[in-house]
Amino acid sequence: MKLPAGFNGNYNDLTNVPANLTTIVNNNFSGDYSELTNTPAIPTNVSELNNDAGYLTSEVDGSITNELQIINISNDTMPAGFSGNYNDLTNKPDFTGWDTNAANDFNGDYNNLTNKPVIPANVSDLTNDAGYLTNEIDGSVTNELQALSISNDTVYLSNGGFVKLPAGFDGQYSSLTGVPTNVSSFTNDADYLTIENDTMLWKKNGNDLFYNAGNVGIGTTSPINKLTVEDSTGGSETWTKGILIKNTGWSGEPAIAFNNDQTGSNYWITGINEETSYNIAYGTSFTLPTTKFTILSTGNVGIGTMEPNSKFQVTGGDTYIQTIGNGVILRSPDGTCYRVTVANGGGLVTTAVACP
Repeated sequence: MKLPAGFNGNYNDLTNVPANLTTIVNNNFSGDYSELTNTPAIPTNVSELNNDAGYLTSEVDGSITNELQIINISNDTMPAGFSGNYNDLTNKPDFTGWDTNAANDFNGDYNNLTNKPVIPANVSDLTNDAGYLTNEIDGSVTNELQALSISNDTVYLSNGGFVKLPAGFDGQYSSLTGVPTNVSSFTNDADYLTIENDTMLWKKNGNDLFYNAGNVGIGTTSPINKLTVEDSTGGSETWTKGILIKNTGWSGEPAIAFNNDQTGSNYWITGINEETSYNIAYGTSFTLPTTKFTILSTGNVGIGTMEPNSKFQVTGGDTYIQTIGNGVILRSPDGTCYRVTVANGGGLVTTAVACP
């Protein structure tokens, strides 16, 4: 093959030279191809390449002996005087700054990697997510692994256990007879439900839970009412064995309401009205005039008022004492108690009585 006549050996006079070779390689790159991103797909077969150089893909001249030949140089096929030494070339590319220290290049040895994963060496290093036994559970350390053997019609375990197979059994599961195929073939020794029996269960309806079959007992197995709460603890000036109804909202109103077909849409409501007062109301809320009775935390009692200013205050009505001879007992400054009653004609009568 002849080179172009007159080639002077100058690199700059070459055509189709590669792109700038002076790009500095990042010295921090380890050289590991697997660390690269956006790596190209590398063909593994010649057929995956585009034949843009006219390579022969089939025999065209009838001979299979002339495809490989020897090439040599003679006279002016190379520039006159060119020694063939790279260093004699002019305009050579500048490789200044290239990493020429091969000692710090990655050599492919796993031990030279940094941030290597910790490889577990013991079973205890792994998470037991498959339920394998990790300690002794039946009191014996000799029976976990046993040898299974078969002789004639008997299967043996190395600890002495055995089971006889049916005469003529060939060892195939498919040859067994009487193999259960339905759940109903098993004995229900765990009380699993086999029929619908909602009358014996708590049932759920949306966010509600209800029970329609009988009474419910707390502290008793024989409730006599729809809800019976029972406790045998002796008196200790505490109510912790009773029922607590609590509202944790701001100014909440924990209460119990009673209703029958005669009250209709109204209820007898008893409970705490917002702050600290205890109230009894008839209607749908703790308001006036529905609130009939109030006890403040101070001990004041009001009828017809939600804000009694004395120990007993009646608003909007009278106090009537029907039994003759009964009245109001008052205590005088000297400690004597007097019952105040009314005589015929309306005069008040005071009678000294024992103080309650």
